[in-house]
Amino acid sequence: MDGHPQGTALLIIAILASGYILATFCYFFRYKTARESGHRLYLTSASLGLLAALVSELIFLLLQALCSLLHHLPWIRNEVDLFALPHDLVLTILIPVCTVIYCVIYNSREDIKSKNLKRAWGKDDFSALLDYATNTLKPIAVTLESRKVYVGLVAVTNEPDSECSHLTLLPYYSGFRDQESLHLFITNKYNAVFDYFESEENSGPPIEDLYVVLPLNKIISSHIFNADVYDSLNKTNPLSSN
Repeated sequence: MDGHPQGTALLIIAILASGYILATFCYFFRYKTARESGHRLYLTSASLGLLAALVSELIFLLLQALCSLLHHLPWIRNEVDLFALPHDLVLTILIPVCTVIYCVIYNSREDIKSKNLKRAWGKDDFSALLDYATNTLKPIAVTLESRKVYVGLVAVTNEPDSECSHLTLLPYYSGFRDQESLHLFITNKYNAVFDYFESEENSGPPIEDLYVVLPLNKIISSHIFNADVYDSLNKTNPLSSN
């Protein structure tokens, strides 16, 4: 540090900005900090920024040593000094540049996004359920506070995000749970609707018009739905009857 208050302030801003870039854009850190907000996100950004500053300082020292060696070569003009600028100003430029380069290189690796998503989902039971249902194309049953139940495929896979507030389903069935026994009763079946959308005669709206968007804060339970298990428990009105 050169002790200039203005230069020090710019360096601190560069460190915090670089930490925020790592926390929000780099897949390795993005999904770990996705649900953080307020002071917790600031603390994480500051920690990552200090890490970026440390790595940038090491790179700076290596470049400085390399230039010092090059200056002793006869075909290099000795008066050329790439590091004539103040130390803190060089770091103010170097830290965010190194951070952006790292993010671009890391994020461009094959399947790196899906790998980090899977790791993040695995730490949250509900997200892990959605990941499993999506990969296996199995329907899930979602029960709301109103005891309304929707059964269907996960239509939109949301990334871990503090702003993620809804779940989108393509419904197969809907119904309700009994107030006393909480037994599931299917009252609506969408087989005919699916047949219509899949038919060649359909020239109407796309199947996305069937999507149901459910607020996450209203969901009280969810699980993989197995039609055979449901039919074995509801022999008087099995799903296979229609």
